[in-house]
Amino acid sequence: MKIVVNDIAASEGGALSVLEDLYNKIVEYNDKNEWIFLISDDYLEPKDNIKIIKLPQIKKSWIKRINFDFFHGKNLINDLAPDVYVSLQNTATLGVKMKQIVYFHQVIPFQVDYKFNLFKKKEIKLWIYQNIGRYVYLKLFEHSNADIVVQSKWLAKLMQQNLNNDFYVSQPSVTSELSKFKFDSMKNKKKCRFFFPTSDFVYKNYKVIIEAVKILNENHIGGFEVILTLSPEEHDEIANINYIGKITRTDVYKIMTESVLVFPSIIESYGLPLIEGMMIGCPIIAADLEYAHETSDGYKNIVFFDSNSPHNLAEKMENMIKNNDYVYSKYNRKESDKSELLNIILGVKNEYN
Repeated sequence: MKIVVNDIAASEGGALSVLEDLYNKIVEYNDKNEWIFLISDDYLEPKDNIKIIKLPQIKKSWIKRINFDFFHGKNLINDLAPDVYVSLQNTATLGVKMKQIVYFHQVIPFQVDYKFNLFKKKEIKLWIYQNIGRYVYLKLFEHSNADIVVQSKWLAKLMQQNLNNDFYVSQPSVTSELSKFKFDSMKNKKKCRFFFPTSDFVYKNYKVIIEAVKILNENHIGGFEVILTLSPEEHDEIANINYIGKITRTDVYKIMTESVLVFPSIIESYGLPLIEGMMIGCPIIAADLEYAHETSDGYKNIVFFDSNSPHNLAEKMENMIKNNDYVYSKYNRKESDKSELLNIILGVKNEYN
């Protein structure tokens, strides 16, 4: 069987991780199918049964991406004549003559917990994703009749309200490196440490942590520190908050072994740091939202707070500061939680007639 995988848009973060994970699984399992990857740079190495085609020009603008998905991409794909075509970059490609699978991990257009503001500079692009992007995705999925792979059951259920496509759920993989890390009891620590590995997007909701810290400071609650992976140059200095900027995943895991993970994000397809924290065994304070409940199902060392209430978060944090005796909590990820994208691709038969 010949399979074409399109991930021209991938370059960093979660999108690149999905691409690399699929490639690594193909190599690890010694899959004998013929694979052709369409990418924009030297992210993958060709193998005997893996061909790499680089198309960096398509990634240069949204216009070129739209042109590929709506108009001219079908020509390249149909000329390659695969049995199955897989898009890892959220969008379907119109006009392809074979079974199409789309891996969809752009939750912003379909979430309902936050509405972005077109008139706020930092939210303009996100508003476009949420409103115009939603229309584009729906039209592409509707007219391509692609099978859609998402990271969570709640997102599949939400999208099925507008689409008749077939859906699969494939939860993200975690790195094997994670098994080296284990939460260490905080009983002998001088301070209760809270940690949120984040980026500077408004929907990450890190400001609720900052406001909660201000409340704790005003109430003269001491004996704690908060670590945020945000740039110190872009945020005001506040007592008990340590801005450390971007760090490696390895350093994230190290900090998790001696911290309470705080995860207030409003918009997440899955919430990978939650699984990472659970596998390390650290205590967690998470937003009381559907994605967090689905991800953390079966984990006992977690409490939830109202994601819109810094006072509620401050209460949860104060409780942990005063009862700073949390120990390692074992979590065994269920086999059903590990459904791999590769298995889904190989299990979907070519239905084109």
